[in-house]
Amino acid sequence: MSATLATLGKRFFMNGMADAILAGYGYPSPEAASHVMGQLEGHGPGPGGFYQRLIEAACHADPTNLARIRLGFPAHGLAVWIYKNESGGPEFLRPLADYHWERR
Repeated sequence: MSATLATLGKRFFMNGMADAILAGYGYPSPEAASHVMGQLEGHGPGPGGFYQRLIEAACHADPTNLARIRLGFPAHGLAVWIYKNESGGPEFLRPLADYHWERR
């Protein structure tokens, strides 16, 4: 069964991640989720070139520098932050990544 953005958004709030949206951090895009999951979990093809290095930098960044990355690249920065810091982060990002690949 294909996920829709509405069901993914509902899941975002049900997983207790609404604070990220309400604090103005935005929402991880399906493309960003697919890049993060592809690179860090082997779930689909990973990103190439620039985004690969951006995700590597975000994964190695301390909280201050990750916040800086999130200012310039909010969707990718938030996807890495969710992956690293939220309980169930990879499980949340996986259907977003699937949604990205289903749309292609």
